[in-house]
Amino acid sequence: MNAIGKTVFTLLVGTVIGFVSGYIYSNKVNSDKFEQELKDYKEEYERDHNPNPEEKPEEKDIPESVINSVKEMQSVVSQKREKAQKAYNNILKKEGYSDMNLEESNNPNPFIIPPEKFFTDEPPKGYHRLTVFYDSESGAVYDEGGDYAWEDDDEFGMDNLHKFDEAPITELYVQNDVSKTQYEIVLEDPSTIS
Repeated sequence: MNAIGKTVFTLLVGTVIGFVSGYIYSNKVNSDKFEQELKDYKEEYERDHNPNPEEKPEEKDIPESVINSVKEMQSVVSQKREKAQKAYNNILKKEGYSDMNLEESNNPNPFIIPPEKFFTDEPPKGYHRLTVFYDSESGAVYDEGGDYAWEDDDEFGMDNLHKFDEAPITELYVQNDVSKTQYEIVLEDPSTIS
């Protein structure tokens, strides 16, 4: 081998040794860094998801006045709920819908159905269910997106919508056999109910 060949060979061997040494060192440093980050992550996870049983969360005393206010509010809500349920049952009884077989109805007019028919039973075959909102001041009915839904009172039955004015209810359930729809009609501003 001549002098140039030895120099090139030495240069190549030195480059390979430098590359391998750098690779091993870099791999070791990154591995140690990765192991430390993994350890930190595990410790943080354990701390967040397995709290120390000796550490008790702070217990805050709830003032008696707040407890009494909550109980009073629950009582008022319960009374209003009972009043609304009685009013709704009276509407059903008055309209004669309580004993009706809703599966076989072909009534051309929309009619009131019991809430349990809307929530617990499947809709009659071919029917779908919608929730809409009724603004008693304007008489308008809106869909869930707030868009004006219907101009035709025949979809819900104007007599049915007037039940909101007659009784302290906030929801009304109506079936329309023509459009094959069961509606949950929610009073938009129930604060007017006494």
